[in-house]
Amino acid sequence: MVKIQKKSTLISSFEDDIIHWVVEDSISAEQSTRYVTDGTYSYRVVFDDEQETDMHIEFSIEKGSVFDVLEFDVHNPEDQFTGLILYIGESWEYENLLYLPPRTSVHVSIPVTEIETKVKFKDAVTLGFCADNIAYSDEGIGTPLGKKTLYFDNIKLTGEGSVLLQEVEG
Repeated sequence: MVKIQKKSTLISSFEDDIIHWVVEDSISAEQSTRYVTDGTYSYRVVFDDEQETDMHIEFSIEKGSVFDVLEFDVHNPEDQFTGLILYIGESWEYENLLYLPPRTSVHVSIPVTEIETKVKFKDAVTLGFCADNIAYSDEGIGTPLGKKTLYFDNIKLTGEGSVLLQEVEG
């Protein structure tokens, strides 16, 4: 039996590609050497407590590309559960609310077939993150979010193909 290895196509490693991220003014974001899963840097993001704010990246998928899984690493250094919304599509056609346990690193892996039930991976793709505006505890919904810090690393697609990052205007 022959095992076929799938290739990974990096969307963002946060090493030298942070200029491609669009980050709203109410979010602070910077490279960090904490909670790195590969390379030298992760991306430290502090989400505002006043509103649901987001950061996103746009890329296009090369014709003929076939991807199986979207993957990324995220660390929640907070003392409580934090809600993180992953969205794909300019109008958030695909949304996935992730509950991140306190003081924990999570490797997220989402089948592309699940994403493509809502939005097709073709041409230009918008992928973003937004902190949910409610904090979560073991008992359920709790207090307003407050400022929340998360660390991101290695956003990639696994399969065959390539992506091209879009230039950020500004």
